[in-house]
Amino acid sequence: MSHRLADAASRVVSLFEQAGDQRLALAESCTGGTAAATLIGIPGVSRFFCGSAVTYRESAKMAWLGVEADVLAQHSPVSAIVTEQMAFGLLRTLGEANVGAAITGHFGPFAPAQLDGVVFTAIATRKPDGVAVVTSSQCRQLIRPDRAGRIAEASALLLEHLAGWMVTRRQPARLGTTLPNCPVDPRSTDDP
Repeated sequence: MSHRLADAASRVVSLFEQAGDQRLALAESCTGGTAAATLIGIPGVSRFFCGSAVTYRESAKMAWLGVEADVLAQHSPVSAIVTEQMAFGLLRTLGEANVGAAITGHFGPFAPAQLDGVVFTAIATRKPDGVAVVTSSQCRQLIRPDRAGRIAEASALLLEHLAGWMVTRRQPARLGTTLPNCPVDPRSTDDP
């Protein structure tokens, strides 16, 4: 395990323990559950971690998280809107969770050139009135060229995004805007 991933996981555990009232669920596609597996290796995580879903294929995203088929068809599984629907889906599926974090991305070798190594992360929260909102979305280009390195790097990015959100407790994101640091238009991956 990379030091970066271990540090990010430790920070998430510490921040959620300090918060006391947050319950987390994860949805991972391209990382295959690596972020969740890293978290559960840290003592104390059971006080706030509700569970995770590895939704690698489109059918799993639809069946387990309620991602809409037309959204997948229009935007592809590697897009901001799909990642946001994954995070929302966690909160629908796991009623105990009030924070859902999701990741999806392309690691190659068959990724479209503009999406190779691109990952999207999203965080959704449940407000006290029960309404879920996307509070943060990110798009990043991975640095590592190898698949194992990309899995570790992407898992760390998801947990770093989550830790950053825990520190700032950001206001709801303006959906439909271009995400900073994104090498592609995050809303439509059909453009060359």
